[in-house]
Amino acid sequence: MDDVELKGNKQVLPKGDALKWHFWFLVSFSLLLVVLIGGLFLSSLRKQETNEQPLPTSDAPGPLVVTSREGDQFLLWLKVPSYAPPASKYVTRIFSGRKFVITPASPISVEGDMFLISEKNSSSKISLSHSPLEGAEGGSAFVIEIPGDVETGAYILSFASSGGVWHTLPLTIEGLNSNELLKAEDFNPYESLTAQVLDALTPLQKDVVVFRSVVCRYDGDCYWEMVFGGNPNDPKELIVSNKQGVRRSTDAGRTWSDEEYSQIGAAPIRPVEDSRLGFFKDGSFAHTSHAIVQNESGEYIKTGSIVTGRYAGNVEASLFNKLPSSPDKYPPIQRDWLIDFPVLAIDPNTDAIYITTNSSWFEDTRKHEYAFYTSHDKGKTFKKYPLRYTGGAIKSLTVGIDGTLYAIKTDFRSDSTVVDYTMLRFSSVDPPVFEEIPTPAIFLGGSMRTFQGSSRGLSTFDSAEIVADTHEGSPHRGRLHLVWTQEKKVVPDPKFEYGLAGYDYNVFASFTDDRGTTWSQPVRINDDKGEADQFAFGPRVDELGRLHVVFLDHRRSPTKPFLDVYYAYSSDGVHFSPNLRVNEAPIPITLGGRLLGDYLDMVVPYADRTYVVYPCEGQGLTGPTPVVKPRAACFAEIQTHDVRLDQGLLHSLGPLSVFLGLKNSDDIGTKFDIRAELLRNDLLLAASEKRCITGLSSGKSKEISILFDTLPETVLASGDTLSLKVMARIGTKNTNGVTCGGHASGTLRFSYGGQLALARVALGIDAFGIKNYFLMYDGTEKLSQHISVDEKPRLKDIGVSVSRGNPWRDIGVWNISVK
Repeated sequence: MDDVELKGNKQVLPKGDALKWHFWFLVSFSLLLVVLIGGLFLSSLRKQETNEQPLPTSDAPGPLVVTSREGDQFLLWLKVPSYAPPASKYVTRIFSGRKFVITPASPISVEGDMFLISEKNSSSKISLSHSPLEGAEGGSAFVIEIPGDVETGAYILSFASSGGVWHTLPLTIEGLNSNELLKAEDFNPYESLTAQVLDALTPLQKDVVVFRSVVCRYDGDCYWEMVFGGNPNDPKELIVSNKQGVRRSTDAGRTWSDEEYSQIGAAPIRPVEDSRLGFFKDGSFAHTSHAIVQNESGEYIKTGSIVTGRYAGNVEASLFNKLPSSPDKYPPIQRDWLIDFPVLAIDPNTDAIYITTNSSWFEDTRKHEYAFYTSHDKGKTFKKYPLRYTGGAIKSLTVGIDGTLYAIKTDFRSDSTVVDYTMLRFSSVDPPVFEEIPTPAIFLGGSMRTFQGSSRGLSTFDSAEIVADTHEGSPHRGRLHLVWTQEKKVVPDPKFEYGLAGYDYNVFASFTDDRGTTWSQPVRINDDKGEADQFAFGPRVDELGRLHVVFLDHRRSPTKPFLDVYYAYSSDGVHFSPNLRVNEAPIPITLGGRLLGDYLDMVVPYADRTYVVYPCEGQGLTGPTPVVKPRAACFAEIQTHDVRLDQGLLHSLGPLSVFLGLKNSDDIGTKFDIRAELLRNDLLLAASEKRCITGLSSGKSKEISILFDTLPETVLASGDTLSLKVMARIGTKNTNGVTCGGHASGTLRFSYGGQLALARVALGIDAFGIKNYFLMYDGTEKLSQHISVDEKPRLKDIGVSVSRGNPWRDIGVWNISVK
């Protein structure tokens, strides 16, 4: 190259080089325009799914570009729900067992059922199911499903468009490999309880999981997106529902019906998917879902239905989303699709019904929007409102003790794939008015592998669940619990199906006692030591205020495509019990993808028992082998109150709650001290005092909470006795005995042992974590996990006086024996 000539402070290229520079400038500028125009084109294609979120700007890949033999380009991405994180749509490779969206560069209309796939150099062809993409104009995008039993190899996808033009796309499909498959002789989940399985169960599993049964089997994916609930007034009445039908039990899960809603009074409405269950005060249930109905023209339409009923007999069915008023009011594209992803909540005080949807067709605005439905007559009539906000779909609803409705939505950060979970707190429901409240829950936006090292991904529930504690007997009444899955990190991986791989997913919980103003420090629920994944949780609160969580877990098989089901609960929202494995045989998930659906609703807790329903057993694509997915839904009953205090460690001591009053009005103005001691075989372990207690009355007891000193770790042995001793005296300011003022003597009234005076202490014993033990009397005073059904509590009057040095007077000693 010639030397650069300098003129003043400027560099001037020689004439030949200047021409070259102009040439390359024009080429670069043209390429930039192509890139920009192409980017706008791809962006418009990506927006075709209803309510799709803005694309992340991180390392997430874009759609896979495939060029046909005829020179046409097509974009492929995974068919996942529009409310899923954007990164989950993008695919690096083509896997069997997946639904793909294909969008051509130029819109085409596919003719007939002419999607065929064949191996190269083979005349044998497989017909593929296909459908137009919801919301795509003019048939310009369509969905194909590649069967799960297609083996790894090079294939040709063939289809015809309008005018008889054929298109042939070369595809490299990755099927299941030998590392992922197990044969029946290696893994046999079909057998019931065997000696080998019994040996694998821990003593706690043998003692606590007292009953098992199969809810459904062999009728398609009967475990897929199942919802599980029970009569809040009768633990024997249970219901499991999904797109395959409804199973009901009136004998605590010992037997189950096998019904279609259409067989028991729901016809001509046919509920199909995205089910939700709620319960009224009288114990009856409400089931919402997508439903298929025929309109006046005989077309089959997908809209929203509600089915109400009890645990035996017929049900009533209606539409919460009515069909358009005339044929010209339907959507111009995909006429048969009116709603998507309904979520349900019922007010426990008024039986008001609330439903949100990810998308609903509004004929007045002629577009799909988020929607909100209300009913104040148990589902007979509904009002429908647009629900306008920025962010992703609502996936969880609950109603608090004061009737306030709460929702959880997703918010995708603009500079990454990180998802924030925001709470909507409604101040009005007719019409909906709400404010947005931050929560501590986040999701880093990766996707889970079917097992460590696998290139296949597993789609999981990517939201947080919110559940309200509204029970009268709960010490935490009014609390809102939030549970979510969060991975430790996300790493780009071009060999991974989704491009962004998440590592070490864990289940977390937090709560708020002030309607979302402040939240507790998040705590991890799963107690495994490694980096295995936990997900697909289901939280519920029982009438004692305990939070129960069931989740799927990879800890026993991190390098194989199998999962287990684990259970844990907490009495205080901070300390969770050691995790209990519920299932017997592992659950195969070899296919991955949306194998388990968008959610699993797996736990129904009561005061003395907890029920769990979960995917189970194994089924191959072509007979008993290979084992690739569950084939059934199983049921287990956990008797939490039968957990023995086996030899172990007393590791936690929560607050003591007592109920205090005065014997009569003459004692008003007296101030008291309360002292509590925890002893093991008369050896003092911890103590605490509450001084100068005021505000007591003779008409009603007042709940007082007492926090203990630090508890030393204490080994318990069979035959040990734990004792709680409670004492009282006239109130003092300090250890020198100076009184607080007021009367020098008085009579304190101590109430316990009934529903109106749930005196209790929280103990953490490693057999099953921290839980409440109630102060009871059944001939002797004892600590018990059972609550008395007596309406009136037991009363103790204790006279105290400053005379003779103001000594402590014993109120009582409550004991429990370690078995």
